[in-house]
Amino acid sequence: MLEMLNAGFNFLVPKNRILFIKEVGTSPIKRLIKKAKEEDRVVDGTHGRKTKSILFLDNGYILLSAISATTLCGRMQENMLDG
Repeated sequence: MLEMLNAGFNFLVPKNRILFIKEVGTSPIKRLIKKAKEEDRVVDGTHGRKTKSILFLDNGYILLSAISATTLCGRMQENMLDG
């Protein structure tokens, strides 16, 4: 069964496609987001809220999330502990 991560606002991402999750705030991360936007590789899942974390996917896309990286990592590990 394919496990999904709720990245906020019922925006579901397959867990096996996520390479890593990073907090937003540093200049290098902001530059990565800007470059990805120029290349149309950004999916904005914030619904107009402040971006708190970004998920790097295996296909080169970046997902912007209004949920903190700590919370998302906790959600990633939830099913591993239950299963």
